[in-house]
Amino acid sequence: PSCVEALPLPRFSPDGAWLAVAGLPGPDCQEGQWAVELLDAETFESVHRLETTADGMLSWTADGSRFSVASVNAFRAGTTVFDVATRDVVQYAADGGILSPDGQRLVVDGIGGLDVIDVATGTRTDILTGFDLLVLAKAFTADSSRLIVGTAEGDMLVFDLESGKLVHRLGPAGFPVSYDCATPCETLLQSNLDGEVLTWDLSTTAGGEINTVDTGYFINASSVATAGDIGVFLGFSSLRIHPVVVPFDRASGQISPERRPTETNKPTPLPDGRIVLLEASEDTPEFGPVVAWDPTTGNVDEMAGCWTTLEAVELSGFGSSPTPCADREGDYFLLDQAFLSPDQSSLLIAEPGGNVKIFDARTLVEQTVPALPAGHRTVLAYGGTWLLSSDGQAARVVDVSDGRVVATLQFSLRSEFWSDVSAYGDLVALFSWDSGELTVYYTGTWQPITSFVPGANRGISLSPDGSKLLIAQNDGYVRIWETGAGTELFRIPLLGASDGYWLDEAHIVVGTATGLWTTITLDLDELKDLAASRLTRGFAPEECETYRIDPCPDLATITSR
Repeated sequence: PSCVEALPLPRFSPDGAWLAVAGLPGPDCQEGQWAVELLDAETFESVHRLETTADGMLSWTADGSRFSVASVNAFRAGTTVFDVATRDVVQYAADGGILSPDGQRLVVDGIGGLDVIDVATGTRTDILTGFDLLVLAKAFTADSSRLIVGTAEGDMLVFDLESGKLVHRLGPAGFPVSYDCATPCETLLQSNLDGEVLTWDLSTTAGGEINTVDTGYFINASSVATAGDIGVFLGFSSLRIHPVVVPFDRASGQISPERRPTETNKPTPLPDGRIVLLEASEDTPEFGPVVAWDPTTGNVDEMAGCWTTLEAVELSGFGSSPTPCADREGDYFLLDQAFLSPDQSSLLIAEPGGNVKIFDARTLVEQTVPALPAGHRTVLAYGGTWLLSSDGQAARVVDVSDGRVVATLQFSLRSEFWSDVSAYGDLVALFSWDSGELTVYYTGTWQPITSFVPGANRGISLSPDGSKLLIAQNDGYVRIWETGAGTELFRIPLLGASDGYWLDEAHIVVGTATGLWTTITLDLDELKDLAASRLTRGFAPEECETYRIDPCPDLATITSR
């Protein structure tokens, strides 16, 4: 209902028997009234609906016999502990908190610290202190002996609950999001808002960070590119100055832990595993040369440009005039676009001002400097022997050997656009935000083979044989279109879908704005098998009677069809 201001939050019991959903509307949608619903996790049927004063934070005991519901917002009071078997309220605390896995303690936000409350009696047994700023996250260890606390300053504290003593002070380690600590809590995993997962060694008295994996959490539209065995996309974080290049295995979609900061929307992999990107640094000078980075060895080969400052780039008008190097004689190269030819033998890089270079993709030796038509500042696509450029009004096909215009496309590109080239290099897909129209051209004649209006989108990708188009759209769906006819084949609900690529003709990988990176099958037989594997029951007799199903099939009969 529209009266719900909180986001419903589900959480399974540790034994998998129950599902609790908090943050649901209370009676008459009155302010401060909420509900939590308990569902049987085998049938997903509602068992009970309980009223609370809290809007969503759930914690379970290890045996699944009790759970607590607290307020996500620290200024909304109340933590309620429920007994699953009796559906009764076991304990209530006036502040927001969490329930220990053994069910014996509540730790709630207090004045000047965290209050430890005995669930059986409701009395406060201890106060945990040692931090000055707002507590943003807290979690028990699996054996209930310790509490992990994260503060707004980025510090992470570990308390021993038997003694009430602070045993570890770790960090600062970024804005905390979540923790996980296995018994006896010698290794602690922490995620933060900077898109990192940190591993901490707590076996020593001091405690120390032993590993950090930088995940990145925002998949940038149109940044996915593949070549050889690898692919790349851009990972963003709210607290990092520059985005990072994130490599992944092309066959499996497995993401590599290696990262490198950049300042281009088009990191481009080469067939030998190196990745072309624009170097970036958090120090001055800020923007570096175009390089080829090997994420396996860490080697970096410089290709074009130099280091310069943000101020120099801004004064040059972002590519409209040459920007001087800060570390040597010459001009800076502001990488705006990078394209690998369909046969993966050559690489084109381009600046916003229309400066273009082409390199041998194996040796990185510069081959040629194509001339763009007068007034053209943007390169849209590269086909090895041709490139597609635009002056903001029209798109023209240019022969890279002599700069001759071989075709003019009647296509409006006055604002944003995305383009893609099929694996065989015979198709180009262009999208215009002006008209909302997507047009696919055959490169043999440069005639459009189809044109349709799919709606606003964030990313476009042609399938390996060019027969289908993956479009991540702004309405919460990923759609698969038939290229030739412009008809919709599949519609997949996926909120925040940003970009994707094709594993093969029947499998896609899609990234979202929340960092979700997921593989989806388009094979109907696989989908049917997947659906059958997730069925938990057959039809009930009353259902068969209602829908006139005779004979009435049980689960085994349905899954065997």
